[in-house]
Amino acid sequence: MTYKWDAQVAENYAKELAAKICEENFVDTDSLDGEQILSVTPVKQVNLLAIRLLYTRWQDETRRLESPYFDFGHPEVQYALAEFMNILSEFIAVRQREFEPLLAEAITNTLQLGLNPTEYFTQLMRDLPNFRLSTQWVKKNRNYFQVNKWVFDELEKIAGLHAAMYANEVIELINSEFSQRTSDDITDVMTELSEIVPVPVGLKITEQKEEIKEERSSGKSFFDSIVEDKLTDRIRQNAPSKPEYQEIISTPKQVEVTPEIVKPVVVDITQKVEEVVVQQPVTVVRSEEKSEMRSLNEQLINMTQSLNDKATKGDSMTDYHRLSRVDSIRKSISLNQRFSFTKYLFNNDSDAYNTSLDEIDKQLNYSEARSFVVHTYIPRFNWDVKSAEVDEFFEVLKRRFS
Repeated sequence: MTYKWDAQVAENYAKELAAKICEENFVDTDSLDGEQILSVTPVKQVNLLAIRLLYTRWQDETRRLESPYFDFGHPEVQYALAEFMNILSEFIAVRQREFEPLLAEAITNTLQLGLNPTEYFTQLMRDLPNFRLSTQWVKKNRNYFQVNKWVFDELEKIAGLHAAMYANEVIELINSEFSQRTSDDITDVMTELSEIVPVPVGLKITEQKEEIKEERSSGKSFFDSIVEDKLTDRIRQNAPSKPEYQEIISTPKQVEVTPEIVKPVVVDITQKVEEVVVQQPVTVVRSEEKSEMRSLNEQLINMTQSLNDKATKGDSMTDYHRLSRVDSIRKSISLNQRFSFTKYLFNNDSDAYNTSLDEIDKQLNYSEARSFVVHTYIPRFNWDVKSAEVDEFFEVLKRRFS
């Protein structure tokens, strides 16, 4: 039997176990001493962790005795406290109400120590005093562990080589060790606990589940396999027990195929052509004798060619828009012209470009605008009057004031 870690299931199981154990151990007594706690369960690891939890809480309560009005760091006070704690340890007496949750926590810790050791030791390192590992801490705690005790051998080596190593560094080293080594087997622990209260299914990896996983192929879901199995059974039930095969010999028949005549679809595109061409409508002349032989594709190709021919004759649409009047200079300047004018006429100064257009727009006609540009911007920006950019700029002025 193999086992797995489930925090919630383990916690519930530990509470049930602790209640059962306490019910049996507190029949004739009101409290348990240290020796009784060391044998309270048949699992020594559980008993040791119960003592460790008791010691840890005792340490926390002792720290509360410290007062800002006294020097608890004085050697005599430290000696007296140590003697006091040693004497108290001889008179441990834990009642059921306090011991039962402590025992449940010890059982949970034991299960995690064996089934999920990396998480257990991670939490243990986070609880280190001042978040640092020391040789003293390792020696005090190693005697409480039997499962995976080899970890403390490694911690002792680490503490000896690196004094006061931080907890997060120790955690990384422990995880690295567990990636190379196998955690101790706790089958005996689980068996002994199950004799008190059966181990719940949530902590088991049953052989039946493993067989099911092996039977199901990795590429199929559980539901697909069920449907497939039922379909296979149905086919087997309906299939004849002895299928009969009959050889069929037949001569192929010659099938006369009459080709289907597909009539070309004629689309009336005269209206759309008239919308594209402004000056002259396109007239498609189709010969009656050749109309049946020409395909729709040929008609469209010829029509496109005729449109291109018409576009090359006379003024094009571009010329029409280029020469039409505009309300402002900016509206007549394309994006490419804007970059060109800014770069070659206004020395890459966008502010000067925009200001100039605003000033030119204020002129009354082309003559005034031309005179304004000649006397203002040509000398200021040192224009090359023979350049293409200057010619284009004056063409824009003509459109604006035409």
